Amino acid sequence: MAAVAVINLADALCRLVGLGYGYDELLEFDAQEAPAWRLLEAAAPQVRYFDVARFALELDGEAEQIHLLVASAFQG
Repeated sequence: MAAVAVINLADALCRLVGLGYGYDELLEFDAQEAPAWRLLEAAAPQVRYFDVARFALELDGEAEQIHLLVASAFQG
């Protein structure tokens, strides 16, 4: 169940930085309030010490590189 929670959170974070389904999404996301986060905390209690705000800031800083990588992976 923890793996499903991680995938759900990763999907939400990707969509948050624009790596969605080819269209803009209006998405508000508080990882620590998400049901998937609660499942993850139950499976791995140490996750409550994870600094989500810092991770989101760092992810945002790398978004352009991530966009380029995804674009190059899916070019036809």
